[in-house]
Amino acid sequence: MIILTRRRFFALLTGLFLAVALLRPSAAGLADARPGDMVFGSDDAPVTIIEYYSLNCSHCAAFHKEIFPSLKADYIDTGRLRFVFRDFPLNWPAAEAAILTHCAGPKQFIAAQDALFASYRQWGSATPSILAIAEIGESLGVTRNEFKACVESGDLQRQVIESFEYANSTLGVEGTPTFFINGKKYVGGISLERLGEIIDSYD
Repeated sequence: MIILTRRRFFALLTGLFLAVALLRPSAAGLADARPGDMVFGSDDAPVTIIEYYSLNCSHCAAFHKEIFPSLKADYIDTGRLRFVFRDFPLNWPAAEAAILTHCAGPKQFIAAQDALFASYRQWGSATPSILAIAEIGESLGVTRNEFKACVESGDLQRQVIESFEYANSTLGVEGTPTFFINGKKYVGGISLERLGEIIDSYD
């Protein structure tokens, strides 16, 4: 049983976008830890990048495959950058996929991202999508029973949707990828060269 239905999910999205038109609260505390944060790098790094992403976003997939590995090697692993992934699912299958990344655990998080980004057209159009996502989980060592338990508990579903709600209603995030670099908002794809320039500017 899936606690958060497709209808409820889309109703939530509609309600959130309407609420944003009326009121947008302060974004103070953006860098504070939030449930579901997947953090890479030192807390003492001079630069923090927060990426709101969706696992069915082609630009997010390109960033993850082509840019993040170099960003990790050159800036995260050298202590200059702290990078935070946060969920912003663009539809219900993407929310289910986000649940799998957290169900897989921190050690398998990147592997789960890799597998889901590489096949987002397949699981995104599958009926039902959750079975296709469960198969990807099995390839990572997450059994169907384990994934079922993660879904049915409802905790990860609430975490994923709360991440979306906070980003949309408080930060004004409307699409993916959206980056916050030391609190400054950047919408859309961004090159490694440009990221390097921004990070270097804080030295």
